[in-house]
Amino acid sequence: MNLAIIGPSGSGKGTQAELLAQKYHLAHISTGELFRREYEKKSPEGLAAYKYWSTGCWVPDRETFNLLKLYLDKAKSGFILDGFPRTGAQAEILDDYLSKKGEKLDLVLLFIVSEEEVVKRLLLRAEKDKQEKGKARSDEKEDIIRQRMRSFTQSINPILEYYQKSNRLIKVNGEGKIEDIFSEITSDLSSSGLTRGSI
Repeated sequence: MNLAIIGPSGSGKGTQAELLAQKYHLAHISTGELFRREYEKKSPEGLAAYKYWSTGCWVPDRETFNLLKLYLDKAKSGFILDGFPRTGAQAEILDDYLSKKGEKLDLVLLFIVSEEEVVKRLLLRAEKDKQEKGKARSDEKEDIIRQRMRSFTQSINPILEYYQKSNRLIKVNGEGKIEDIFSEITSDLSSSGLTRGSI
C-alpha cells in the first residue's frame, strides 16, 4: 500500500502518517524531515533547500524529488509520503516514476485545517520546543507560518484536480482529536479495500 498525506504545516499530517506507518508497516517518508536532516549535515541538497523553506517557500519540484526518490527506492513494503506532492508537477513526476517501477500511489489523504488553527498549533509547538529544547525551528515564526500557508493554498488546486480525476483523493477533517482522525482514516482505507490482509 502506497499513500500520501498532504496538508499545510501544522495540520497534523505528520502525527497521522506515523500512526498509519506503524499500523500498516509502511515506510514514513517526510520531505520536511529529509531536508532538515540534510541541512544539519550541510549537504548540498540540504543547503539548497534551506534558502527556500527558511523563508516559507517550497523547494523546487525536481530538487525535492531527487532527494525523495532515494528513500522511495528503500521502501520495499509500501510507504506513506508526508508533505509530498505539493504541486501538480510533483504529482505527475511521482506517478511517472512509480509507473516505471510497476508501482502506483494508491490514495492521497488531504487534511483540511483553517489558517488560524495552523498558526495557533505551530506557535504552541515553537513555544514548547523553546521550553524543552532551548530553541524552536527557524521557520516557526508567525509571518513565515502564514507565508507557508499561502504557498500551500496557492499550489493545492492542481493537486486536488489531478487526484480527483483518478478517484484517489480522500478529504480528512484535521481539527478533531488525534484518535478520532486516525479512526476516520483507517475506516476510509478499509472501505477502499487497500487494507485487506494488513495487520
